[in-house]
Amino acid sequence: MIRPELLKRVGVRVVQMIEDNVRKGISSDGRRFAYSTRPFARPLTRSPKNKEFIAQGRLVPYLTKKGKLWAVVPGGYKDWRSMKGLNPDGDFLQDSGEMMRNLAVIGVTDDAAILGFTDEEAAKKAFWLNDVGAGKSRRLMKFLGIRPEQRKELALFVGENLTADDVLAMIRI
Repeated sequence: MIRPELLKRVGVRVVQMIEDNVRKGISSDGRRFAYSTRPFARPLTRSPKNKEFIAQGRLVPYLTKKGKLWAVVPGGYKDWRSMKGLNPDGDFLQDSGEMMRNLAVIGVTDDAAILGFTDEEAAKKAFWLNDVGAGKSRRLMKFLGIRPEQRKELALFVGENLTADDVLAMIRI
């Protein structure tokens, strides 16, 4: 059995690696993240800022059959982020930052560190983004995992932190 404190340290290191990947805009398979530029529709409020975006052509308003105000965002989610004052070319998965703040080591077994989300809503968002896909296109942003070169780094980290007792505890005779 590997020491629980070592497994926890390994889990914390993996969380850090995932956070680093997200900060760099790189998925767990090494691809770069990019926000969608496909048009989409969303509910709209009657704010002065939205009126400005309508005048610029960045929002195309319309009324639904039920009389609700909606708008098409021709520039896609990338442009929507820029309208909200967020970085359209970075800060991936960081709209509010809440989801990533809730990624943690949530448990340790005899042979594994269990990573998960401490908040149910954050877990749901992560599931949709990582496993099912977000939006109509079901676009995946695979962020839960580490890249092959990070696996090697993690193996070195574990090797540097193993004691002789840890190694002996792994042997069954």
